[in-house]
Amino acid sequence: MNLSPKHDTRNVIRAFFNKHLTLAHICQYFLLSMLLLYALRQRYIGLVSESFWLDEAYTLAFTNMPFSKMLDFIATRDVHPPLSYIFIKFIRLFGDSDFLLKATSTVFDLATIAIVWAMVKKHWGALPAFVSAILIATSSCHIWHSQDIRMYAMLSLLVACSLYLFLDFISLMLDRSKDTKTTAFLCVATVAINLLMLFTHNLAALFWAGQLMIGMTTGILLISNAESRKSFITWMKVQFITGILYAPWIVFTIKQSSAMVKQFWLAAPALGDTLPVISYAMAFQRHYNGSADALMITMLCIFTLSAIAG
Repeated sequence: MNLSPKHDTRNVIRAFFNKHLTLAHICQYFLLSMLLLYALRQRYIGLVSESFWLDEAYTLAFTNMPFSKMLDFIATRDVHPPLSYIFIKFIRLFGDSDFLLKATSTVFDLATIAIVWAMVKKHWGALPAFVSAILIATSSCHIWHSQDIRMYAMLSLLVACSLYLFLDFISLMLDRSKDTKTTAFLCVATVAINLLMLFTHNLAALFWAGQLMIGMTTGILLISNAESRKSFITWMKVQFITGILYAPWIVFTIKQSSAMVKQFWLAAPALGDTLPVISYAMAFQRHYNGSADALMITMLCIFTLSAIAG
């Protein structure tokens, strides 16, 4: 018997609610909502009590310029890509209040908590998801950067989204839930999110490089399986497109780095600078652990050798 489109739609909606709105799911969403409200309260205090600091002043100065001049200054006198500045410049069209400009970072950070919860729940279960979300919600680092007009809260959200999509691609390589429409969305979303991430902070390139290493290793290990090989090739194409679109900015990154090395306010450490650090760290270890363990000594030796080489 053929079902009418209206009846078919009702079945789809009913199936969705039966799958995603069980009593267990409702309890989980309620707990997540409570956690987000708690995180919002922790971040709201700084939104109304703290004023701008030095780096935020740079952000405001850059975004107060005409658009073309702002991009020129960022490319030659800053160490970050332009995306966060472009976003703040857009937000300033709606006002310049401290609360409005800082609140954007708060929204990004709350979204990060939700994305990490969803990602961990999807792959490892509800309990690890809540532990991960609580760690971010109570992190002093996250709370601090969710209250300033910089790119760090935006970067955290984009990194979380990128990792979410990357794990989905790994699942695809492992031959779980093949779906053409899902794969097409995954490809487009991965390129878009990774580009946004790379154009938010230059160090995001290191996170992307880590994904490349893990993804290539996984793909090579599974290459004997035809379906896994197909998914791996699709993933490689996505990374290639991302790299091609990001490549033009690498020239500016090199120029920014060269300029920063010349005018950086901290000098390269010398051997004499490392000795007080070593003695203090070993004293700290003895006080709390009774002795300076081998791991601490090894790390300090590596730090010393790095200083000598530098």
